[in-house]
Amino acid sequence: MTGIEFSYKYELVGGKTVYYISVNGSPYSGPYQTTKVIPAHDWIAKNTKFQGQLPLLQVQTNWWYQVVQPGSMTMWVSLKDDISVAQALGKLAQADKQGHLPITPEKRQANLKNLDKLVPGLSPGSGGLPLPVFPSQFFMTCTMTAVNAPDPMSTEVLYDWTAKLQRTRMFTFDQQSAVDAVLTTDPSFASGHVPGTTYLIQRYPDGTYKCDPPIPKIGPPPPDWAASDNAVIVATITDNPQLSPNMTTRIFHCPFDNTTQSQFWIWYSNQYSNDTPVVFMQTLPPAGVGTNLALADYQRQQTTPLIDLVSYSVPPTCKHK
Repeated sequence: MTGIEFSYKYELVGGKTVYYISVNGSPYSGPYQTTKVIPAHDWIAKNTKFQGQLPLLQVQTNWWYQVVQPGSMTMWVSLKDDISVAQALGKLAQADKQGHLPITPEKRQANLKNLDKLVPGLSPGSGGLPLPVFPSQFFMTCTMTAVNAPDPMSTEVLYDWTAKLQRTRMFTFDQQSAVDAVLTTDPSFASGHVPGTTYLIQRYPDGTYKCDPPIPKIGPPPPDWAASDNAVIVATITDNPQLSPNMTTRIFHCPFDNTTQSQFWIWYSNQYSNDTPVVFMQTLPPAGVGTNLALADYQRQQTTPLIDLVSYSVPPTCKHK
């Protein structure tokens, strides 16, 4: 993703864990001491809690979680028929018989020829397909899963590029309270308003609210955000019965910014329209920016001009906080 690839090997030596590191396919150096622990084969059963069921890629999936750092990080595991989704996708890594990544360029090219056997329908490159473009106005629902929250959040997204507005409403676990993130680049939005600001409002069932500090320099993305952010389609999946049934899915990524290694990874299919969002995730999110963007599993998107602008309202006290 960044042009620099790291691979780690962990071993248990004398009751302690050590690791070896390889950079861009170089020989492994080490061993180095670490406090990390190699998980047992039954770590999911012993250390995680069952949260419930939600569909992932239109497949009903069991969700388990483990609080890694209380208040800051939660690890999620999704399972279908007791088989980890990550484990299934991990077949790609197993293509290297030694189990070490990154692999040599020669092995990588050989593995590319076997992609269709490992994940049927997966092909490198764009397949001649373009990057997706947002409709100028739409309503969308999704499930947000954050690494710094204990529960997935039912989420609504409103978008109106003509008014330069976006609202993301994330419902808390009780489905009564919510957090609104209102993004705007409209200079007339409020007196003293700085275009490109995200306003955060916590709303409660009794009608009261709390203003969180606004986040500067984050406004709604333009419809051509993928191309504007130098996104690259790295692969397509066609007619895979689990990952892309009866459709073609584009997998692309783009950098979060120019100062970190964080990347956005997005899947779009042609299920309902040429540009149907499937899933969005962010890798290595900067702690200072927030980690609510960790994973979004999209449910439905509807193109509509019928959303009243009052839906984007921000209390005056929040605008000037």
